[in-house]
Amino acid sequence: MRAALRRAAARLSPLAGVALLAAFAGCAAPRVARSVDGQILVGRHIDARSYALYAIGAEAEARGDLATALQAYELAEEGDPDSADIWTRIGSVRCRIGQQAGAGDAFARARAIDPDYEPAHREHARCDLSAGRLAAALGRVERAIQLDPERDDGLLLRAEILRRLGRNDDARRALRALLVRRPRSADAWRALHATAVVSGDRASAEQAARR
Repeated sequence: MRAALRRAAARLSPLAGVALLAAFAGCAAPRVARSVDGQILVGRHIDARSYALYAIGAEAEARGDLATALQAYELAEEGDPDSADIWTRIGSVRCRIGQQAGAGDAFARARAIDPDYEPAHREHARCDLSAGRLAAALGRVERAIQLDPERDDGLLLRAEILRRLGRNDDARRALRALLVRRPRSADAWRALHATAVVSGDRASAEQAARR
């Protein structure tokens, strides 16, 4: 499998290298524009092969092939070991396949590279939630929200953790606050519906179901 991934990356990497560097030709230390969690960021150049392997991993993760995704991300890390993004994806996938200790190590590595990298805190919180470590999950997601308070997924994750902690009133207030800003968020309405059902708030559950 790893040999196949290396061959696939080799086929993609020349194109990736051209795409990444074309806009920055002539610069002594090229800077690269890339999309990270929906945001366009300009950062350091990375090896084209690692970039291609990351793309393979992201595609495999999106379709649920976690074994291939993890192998691709780990191969990408070999060429770009200082990427907080790659280590975060490694941690997330390890968590989803039950490698809790390895996931924690990967998230710690991501935060060591960039202590303020919001996705590392958020994805570690998601991992803690899946393992039932609710207090730890809440602390991590609140740090993620401090770093990027505009991200809906962090706010939704916090509400889910509050609900799992039995703090239904706090969860509902958090979701209502989000819906003031995002009244057309289907995810927020679904989360409010789930919280309202658990807490016996029939009126809110019916409103959320309609929306």
